[in-house]
Amino acid sequence: MAAISKKATALSTPKPPKCCCGLELVRCPMGFLRDYLRGYEQGAGCDQCGQAINPKGELWHCIDNFSHHHPVGYDLCLKCGAAQSQSGNGAVAAKYQLAADDDQKLQSAVQGIQGMSLYNKPAPPKPKETRSSIMIAGCTDSPQNVKVSKKKGAGNYLHGIGQDMANMEQYMNSKYDKWGDVNIVRDMKHLKKGTVLRRLLDSAQSAGKHDGHVLYVYYTGHGEEGSGNWCFKDGTVSLKEVVSTIKSQNKNTWVIIMADCCFSGNWARDLRAFKGKYDKVLIQSASAVGKPAYDSPSKEGGYATLVWTEKKKETDFKNLEQCLGVLANGKYDFYKK
Repeated sequence: MAAISKKATALSTPKPPKCCCGLELVRCPMGFLRDYLRGYEQGAGCDQCGQAINPKGELWHCIDNFSHHHPVGYDLCLKCGAAQSQSGNGAVAAKYQLAADDDQKLQSAVQGIQGMSLYNKPAPPKPKETRSSIMIAGCTDSPQNVKVSKKKGAGNYLHGIGQDMANMEQYMNSKYDKWGDVNIVRDMKHLKKGTVLRRLLDSAQSAGKHDGHVLYVYYTGHGEEGSGNWCFKDGTVSLKEVVSTIKSQNKNTWVIIMADCCFSGNWARDLRAFKGKYDKVLIQSASAVGKPAYDSPSKEGGYATLVWTEKKKETDFKNLEQCLGVLANGKYDFYKK
């Protein structure tokens, strides 16, 4: 979050500790975070030592608040942050640096003994994480048998969805390192579910078999009442269809779904049904389970999208409820905020 970064600059040390996602942490007053993010009213816990952090004190915080690396954020107490800083690259980096040093020593020893060109070849580097995104806008009209749920506080639906897409496109393009190449799927009158699934398949195929790829899927539009399924001209697209389509190309692709629609909390909850079948899936919803989402009456767009694009703070919207569903390492987790 840009505001947090700016506020924390003066407090940062020359060697800030690193988050488990690789970003440098920033030192922030707890009160400042409390004004921007929910969940810090009573303080926070250190993700390294597990101790509670004084709600009136300071902490080291990752500005990439919620990601597949840390679905509920990442914070360190000042003591653990200082320990990482003193170790040079931080405890997280040092853990892997030690292994790399040992491997290099072993290779050097073998080269000296054998004198063979085979041992002069360095170990192949681990593939870096790659990223791409797809943005999907729902349809204004769906079949009569689909009971759509409209966002609360919404004015004109066309304006709301258009504003959401504009906000997210601008945000993704401004942060290419996080979102990668962005594909946009939009036909607000005639978009059919088959087209949506084909575009999802195309996005998954473009990632190839890269085990370190992250695919972001953003949807804004109507959510089907009771299920949260996405609504299009000839029917709905379900959670199962989205996940299975992408995973059919590479089961190791991280799938991160951001759904700004009513009943999207149901998808975060229902993700647990795929435990054991799929892994590396995260769903961030714009509503609680069984609840509608909200649009801004001032025609700025959906509450959730405004927060996700850093145009607004979570604390600006008292009615905003979000859920996170995560499948990772064979486990399912569910969070509400």
